[in-house]
Amino acid sequence: MFGVFDLFHDGHKNLLQQAKKHASELMVIVARDAAVMRLKKRKPVHAEATRLRQVRAQKSVSRAFLGDRQEGDYKVLGRLKPEVICLGYDQEGLARDLKKRFGKTFFYILLKSYKPKIFKTSQIRKRVG
Repeated sequence: MFGVFDLFHDGHKNLLQQAKKHASELMVIVARDAAVMRLKKRKPVHAEATRLRQVRAQKSVSRAFLGDRQEGDYKVLGRLKPEVICLGYDQEGLARDLKKRFGKTFFYILLKSYKPKIFKTSQIRKRVG
């Protein structure tokens, strides 16, 4: 599973729990700060080390890693060799990129949203700040 996991909330927890149902071991890739800047045009509220610790602390997570330094490199996938890649409901672009790059090497699952109007980081940012 890939994600930024900034302002960690119940929506993130739900996605991790959903993903865990699709594999015996849940490995999570946390986006690097530089990747967040390129993708979202803003710095994450929490640094990558903090976000990684938050994800690792979740019971459903077996292992968590920081993503590749070079966006779109996907070396981490070569190292981990997952059978299934679970993506958040709003990661269709990433799903297309992965399918274009790797074809049917992996089985892809787009997870269901969990109260997206409430538990989406952009919505939480508006309420917090």
